[in-house]
Amino acid sequence: MAHDSGGLAIGVKAVQDIFDRLDYSIRSLADVDSILTHFEERGSERTAEVTAASGFYAGEVLVRNHGFRWVAVNDFPELDIPEVLHFSIASPTSGGTYSIVNKAFKRVENGAEDDLACFGQFIVAQENASRA
Repeated sequence: MAHDSGGLAIGVKAVQDIFDRLDYSIRSLADVDSILTHFEERGSERTAEVTAASGFYAGEVLVRNHGFRWVAVNDFPELDIPEVLHFSIASPTSGGTYSIVNKAFKRVENGAEDDLACFGQFIVAQENASRA
């Protein structure tokens, strides 16, 4: 079940402080991927904070430029899933959700196969195709 949520600017601000050159474009997601590639302290609190903020930034790119909206989704309330992973973006066309914050954590864990830039481009292409 999805619920509208607000106040996500804190995560975006954390990324903005680290990456002053980010401009909320789809192209800027490649810069975020580049930073996430170089984490040496996987599993550290600092890595988790920056990874979550990167996921919020990626979602905000789609919110600002492509009409998505933030939602809180908890499909598995019986599991002890960190609250930060409940945030997703919802499609303006279908209402389907994308777990973009979780995708950032997968990017750190799995590397380039889970690039945020490719994921963002895929989502935009899928939305554009559904509007055609």
